Amino acid sequence: MRKKIGELLVQAGVVTDEQVKQALASGRRGQGRKLGEVLVSMGLCTGRDIARALAAQHELPFVEIPEYIPHAVSSLVSMDFQTEHRVLLFAVEQDGRSEKIHVAVEDPGNLMLVDELRFQLRKPLKVFVVAPDDLEQALARGRGEPLDIVEAEPMDMDEDDSPDILPPPPPHDGDASADGAEVLEDILGSTPRPKVPKAP
Repeated sequence: MRKKIGELLVQAGVVTDEQVKQALASGRRGQGRKLGEVLVSMGLCTGRDIARALAAQHELPFVEIPEYIPHAVSSLVSMDFQTEHRVLLFAVEQDGRSEKIHVAVEDPGNLMLVDELRFQLRKPLKVFVVAPDDLEQALARGRGEPLDIVEAEPMDMDEDDSPDILPPPPPHDGDASADGAEVLEDILGSTPRPKVPKAP
């Protein structure tokens, strides 16, 4: 007999028995919301905690979907289908002479969905459980949705923070070499120069 989600979360040390009882009571008042949803909304655990518990309950591995998924894998089934049914194809495993497709699901209890995928792919599947937020982000990447880019705001600078700008050197008479030396003196400060002995 499978353990309940609440038992698994308590066993894992994520929540206490009392917190599970509070969430169950709140779920009944909230028109039958699932225990996991209530616990997350109460801030007592995360979506990944619930997904790990679901994976343990169904004896399936938990997965954090990688950033990069080969297009040859994700396109085996349309992204519209994957988005609608909350499922994602993310890897292929060579299993002897055949290939095994790695599939991440949000609801491991949806056996009809797994059977439908097997029928469409005509290949064996390895099913993983994924957290809802992780799945949504991966599906968005698969659909090619642009990332939200926050532009950096211009930095306000006080007068004291402004960079020091050297004033242009004053004009000098004389040849170009003398002008260059005097300009360096203006910038670096007056530095005594060695005297060059006169030729006999």
